[in-house]
Amino acid sequence: TSFTAGGGTGYGGAIGYNFDLYQSGSQIALAWLYYNSSATGDHTTAMYFRTGTLYAGDISWKSPVQITHWSQPYSWPPSVAIGSDGTYWAAGIWQDSSSKYNIWIYKSTDGSSFSLSANYLTSNTASRYEALQLIPLTQGRVMSLTSHYYNTTVRWTVWNPLSPGGPSWAQIQSLNMSLPSNTYKWNLMSTTTTPDGYVHLLFEQHTSTYQMVWSYYNSTSGQWITGPNIYTCSSQCLYPTISSDTLGNLYAFWMVLSSGVPTYLTYSSKLKWQNWSVTSQPFGSGTNIQNAIWLSASRFSSKEVLLSWTLNTTSPYKVFFGSIPLPSGIASGPPLRPWSSLGLTPYEQYFTQTGEYVSPGNGLLTVSQTDLSFQGRNGLTLSITRVYVQPFTFLQGNPFNYELSPYVNIGYGWQLNLPWVGPQFLHYLGGETFPLFYLNTTTTTSNSTHIVNTRSVENHQTED
Repeated sequence: TSFTAGGGTGYGGAIGYNFDLYQSGSQIALAWLYYNSSATGDHTTAMYFRTGTLYAGDISWKSPVQITHWSQPYSWPPSVAIGSDGTYWAAGIWQDSSSKYNIWIYKSTDGSSFSLSANYLTSNTASRYEALQLIPLTQGRVMSLTSHYYNTTVRWTVWNPLSPGGPSWAQIQSLNMSLPSNTYKWNLMSTTTTPDGYVHLLFEQHTSTYQMVWSYYNSTSGQWITGPNIYTCSSQCLYPTISSDTLGNLYAFWMVLSSGVPTYLTYSSKLKWQNWSVTSQPFGSGTNIQNAIWLSASRFSSKEVLLSWTLNTTSPYKVFFGSIPLPSGIASGPPLRPWSSLGLTPYEQYFTQTGEYVSPGNGLLTVSQTDLSFQGRNGLTLSITRVYVQPFTFLQGNPFNYELSPYVNIGYGWQLNLPWVGPQFLHYLGGETFPLFYLNTTTTTSNSTHIVNTRSVENHQTED
C-alpha cells in the first residue's frame, strides 16, 4: 500500500500535547490544543476543532473554529467524538478560575459553534494528569471515561439526551480496575464500542504482574464487567489499542517490552460470544517493529483491521501502517450479496476451466470434485463430492479466520460437500460461507446437571 499527501492540511500551525481524530461514516472530527509560543507554562491556551467530509479518497475540510480558550497555560491531551445522533463533542483538561483542574466537555450540532455541556474536577484537582476518552453510545448518549495518574481506578459519567428530567449528565462513578498507580494512563487504555451498546476497554492491569485485560460496560445496566486476562506481560506492556466490527468482534493490539524497549507488536482477536484467541505477532519483528510507540487501530473495522504506529528512533520519525484482511462479509454485517463471499453460489457467474471456479467478486478459487455418483430409483441419486475453498487471507503463512471441517480431514482446504455450522460461520453446499451474527444467548439448566446455551443468529443468504 502506498500513501500520498492528500486531504489538504487539517492544521498547519504548532499544536500542544497531541490531537484527537474521530470518524463516523463520511464525517471526520479533529480537535487539538493550540500552542502559543508567547505564553508561559506548557504554552497551551486554546482548543480548536475542525470537521471534514470524506469524498472520493479526499477530505473536504471546513474552516477551523476555536472551541474555547483559557488564561493559565497548562492542559492535557484532548478527546473528540461524533455522537450517534450526529452531535460533535470535544473535551480537554485545564484549570478553572480557582486554579483547580477540571474536565471540560463541549458540544455542537453543526461543528461551527460550541457550548459548554459539563465540567467537573479531575480526580486530583492539583494535577492535570488524567487520561480522557469520549465514547459515543447508542441513542445519542456519550460517555466520558477517565483515569488519573495517581489512581488505579477509572471514572465515568454518561450524557443522556433522553433523560426523564431532560438532557443531563449522570452522577460520576468510579471502579477500581487495578491500573498501575503513579503512572500516566494515556498509553495504557483504549476503548471501542459494539452495536449491542457495549463499551469495550483494553488496558494494562497491575497486581502481582503486568497483564493486558479486557473489560466491558453494559450501557443498559450501567455496569462494568471485567473479563479475563488476555496476556501476561513478562515486564510491561504499553500502547494498547482496540477495534471492533459491526458483528461485535474485537481486535486488540499492544506492545510488549523487553529490557524496557517496546519490542513485540502483539495481537489477539475475540469473536462475539467466543474466547480471546491465542496471541500472535501479525507483522513479524525487526527494525520496523522494535521501538514502536503510539499504536492506533481504526475504532471500527470493515473489510480489514487497520493499524498505524510510530518508530521512536531518530528524527525524522517514521510512521508505519499495517492491516489484517477480514473474510468477505465478516465485518460488514450479514452480507447483502453473498455471491461475493466464499464458495460456489447460485447467484454469481464464474470464470471456469477444468472444474476450477474463480469468483469475480473476490478473486478466490473454488474447486468442486465429485468422486462417487450412484444412480438410484425415482430420481434419487447418491453423490459424494469434495469442495476446496481458498482461504481469504493468510497470517504468517497460516489461514486466518478460516474454519476447518470438524467431521473429516481430507486435506488442507478440502471438505465434503455437506453443510455444517462452526463457531464463526455457516458452511453451506458448494463451500458457501456465511458469517454468523449472534443476536443473544440464553442459558438454562436441565435436571440441575445439564447446562443448555441457546443462541439466536441472523444470516442473509439471498439477495434481500
